[in-house]
Amino acid sequence: MLASDDVVKVEFEQGRGGAGYDESEVDDFLDSLVITLRGYEQGAPRQGVVTSRSIDDVAFTRARGFGRRGYDAASVDAFLVKARETLRAYESRGGVSTQAPEVVSAPRQAPSTAQRSAVSEPKKGIFGKLFGG
Repeated sequence: MLASDDVVKVEFEQGRGGAGYDESEVDDFLDSLVITLRGYEQGAPRQGVVTSRSIDDVAFTRARGFGRRGYDAASVDAFLVKARETLRAYESRGGVSTQAPEVVSAPRQAPSTAQRSAVSEPKKGIFGKLFGG
């Protein structure tokens, strides 16, 4: 079960050989996830921010080429599994809770031990592209 503070503190390793998911897109998505989770944690979820379904549909650009940095795709994907399960748990309870619900289903893949990146200030990125925000 993830809390908003877990998302703020997450760090991901760099993709091998410089390839991986575009860091700014991942960070932008994580910013939106933090907003969503804080809403649930405070008992005032915001509609249309990030849902379990939007996590299923997210696709990050691969960072390739000289000078482009990317997060390890497997680490990001494992983290997104945990995020999706957390959101599903909130959504199944109607979204209003002052405590994080227990997740009864296990993630499909175990998260990597080397994950996480600091979440930057909110800015328009993959979230804006997906939802026109």
